[in-house]
Amino acid sequence: MGKAMGDIIGLKKSEKKKAIDDSNRRQDSSSKERTSGVQTPSEENQRKSDVAGNAQQGIKETESSHEVGEDRKNDIHNDATSTEYFTIRVAELEEEVRRLQGQIQAYDEGYQLLQQKLREAQEAAFRALKKGTWMPKEDHRVREEFVKLEENIRTWAKTYALSDISTLQAKITETAEKNRVLSKLDGYYDGDWDRLVSCTKSLVQKRLPRILVQALLAKDIFEKIFDNPFFFLNEETEDEEQFRSPFGTQLIALYSEMEKVNEAQAHIWRSDTLRLLYAKTQDARKRISVKRAQAFFQGPVQSLCADLTDSKKSKCKEELQEVYIRAADLSASLWTQRTHMRNDGLRQLEAFSIESSEMMAHPLYRLDDDDTCMDSREVLLVVFPLVTACGNDDGESYDQRTVWAKAIVLLEDLD
Repeated sequence: MGKAMGDIIGLKKSEKKKAIDDSNRRQDSSSKERTSGVQTPSEENQRKSDVAGNAQQGIKETESSHEVGEDRKNDIHNDATSTEYFTIRVAELEEEVRRLQGQIQAYDEGYQLLQQKLREAQEAAFRALKKGTWMPKEDHRVREEFVKLEENIRTWAKTYALSDISTLQAKITETAEKNRVLSKLDGYYDGDWDRLVSCTKSLVQKRLPRILVQALLAKDIFEKIFDNPFFFLNEETEDEEQFRSPFGTQLIALYSEMEKVNEAQAHIWRSDTLRLLYAKTQDARKRISVKRAQAFFQGPVQSLCADLTDSKKSKCKEELQEVYIRAADLSASLWTQRTHMRNDGLRQLEAFSIESSEMMAHPLYRLDDDDTCMDSREVLLVVFPLVTACGNDDGESYDQRTVWAKAIVLLEDLD
């Protein structure tokens, strides 16, 4: 019993001691926690420094945010300006594209036209080869050749003729002498000196010497070279011509008789004959051209030309010979074709019309294409003849006529 009581008392003491130990441990733990919550001076300074750093960082972030806002505004403004610029630039580029597309289309159309002309030329060449014939010149090219011839004649006349009518009056005082010069224009002019002067006005009258030289030269070239397909065979001297007609003159007479029998066959004969002779007669054409030029220069045209020094006179003759040589080459090439060529002067021309397909007023009148002020006027003087061609290279359609060169004329101006 006593032992049991002792065990009970011992147990209670043990429990009491345990409770005291637990209380002490809790107090120690609490004390440690309080001790751990107290900051040292260095830790306090670090804390303040961290706070200040965070504040500074916040200020920087605020400023940065403000700068970003300003940059955004600038970006928006620049975007608006850039958009306007690019809109204008795009419009300009689109316009340039349309312009280039138009050029491409025009080039394509031109290319197609050239291709068509090439095909036509090739077809004509094949037909010519098949028939064993020469290639005829196209009408538009023949017209260009006659334009060049007229320009050559006009340029020579302008360069070497007397400057104006007053110098002509001073050089040729006798009216009879002036009329003698005008008589060489038979078929191109019908009248005397007084009529010519009275029917012209202002600039046309002032430039009469130049116009007359031009008409005289054109008339001589067409009568001596273009009228006779065989002109280059007329190399006989004057003494030889007393005993027989020049060979070229004999051939043209034969040709005319053949036309009366069978016009188409006559033109074919003339064409074939000249084709056979063409290459072999180049030197003859040049010789006869030089002779014709020399004869012309020694004729009445001297009265209408300015006085020249020996060196200038030599140059004048050379240039005149070149005009004749070029005319001879053109004539020879055209007569090898089947077409029949003719030139007409004053008597074949009717009253003037600005719309005429056969004549045009001299450039000194300065008429526009629709100027009718000189319509219905009579032709006074032919400065360059009307040149036409009949038929085609098949030896057919000789009733159809094509104009190769319009006549250039002076008109009666009596108002």
